[in-house]
Amino acid sequence: MKDQAQKLRELTSKINKDSYTSPLTESSNKKAKVIAITSGKGGVGKSNLAANLAINLSREGKKVALFDADLGLANIDVILGISPKYNLTHLVKGEKNINDILLEGPEGIKIIAGGSGVHELAQLSLEQIDKLTSSLALLEEEMDIILIDTGAGISHGVLNFALAAHEIIVVTIPEPTAIADAYGIIKSIYHYSSEAKVNLITNRVVNKNEAEQVAKRIDQVSVQFIGKQVTWMGYILEDAKVPLSVRSQKPFSLAYPHCLANQCLQRIAEKISNNCFNEEIKGEKKNFFQRLFTFWS
Repeated sequence: MKDQAQKLRELTSKINKDSYTSPLTESSNKKAKVIAITSGKGGVGKSNLAANLAINLSREGKKVALFDADLGLANIDVILGISPKYNLTHLVKGEKNINDILLEGPEGIKIIAGGSGVHELAQLSLEQIDKLTSSLALLEEEMDIILIDTGAGISHGVLNFALAAHEIIVVTIPEPTAIADAYGIIKSIYHYSSEAKVNLITNRVVNKNEAEQVAKRIDQVSVQFIGKQVTWMGYILEDAKVPLSVRSQKPFSLAYPHCLANQCLQRIAEKISNNCFNEEIKGEKKNFFQRLFTFWS
């Protein structure tokens, strides 16, 4: 029996052949922009930011899917106050199709609850992987933007999701350990892919100046030691409405749409929306999940 690594290598070879095209993407000219949202450490507000960003992007007129890929602490459903009946596990096992596991969220966003299915992705047979990537290709055809809420830290799984995405957003807060860990994951990402597009969002800052200082510090260290700049995408102000919304299990973008935190996030969503499509994505032969398994191999 072939081991899992050999199977993944065979899939990689198959994907890289010019003649190979997923049956669901053969005639499609549209592919969603995939953005991985990650952090060097937990507790910086990454998942809360991902959920509220998805809502704001939908308000910008984009079709948005939010994939909870945080294996250890999957909690997007808790933040949104919803109870998924099915998750990625059911799709991986072939019990449900992509439309069955897509959950309708606020403002029309679509949600895929990861659960243990994220872990099981690395244990599939070649045939299962091929079938799964073809099924999930439909999601990229239907959506404009797919947000991947990864776990925190620099585990193999987190880096795989980040590297397979078109762009990466690293979330940090103005604390020394968080800043150091943010640089750590940026360094790890560039170690595996010098072409990665890494952005930074500074969360829970008291003012714009503090946010700028954190972003500048990370960028300077990144340029000095790994020769790469980090694009500062924006900041989110410290806001008492945010913990209130978490406790009530209603996103602050819905509960308090005019709060300071959401005003900041609206500006970030607008920036992402304006740079959503490009010819490079349109011309890609592999979809996100094919790239994901390529990195896993």
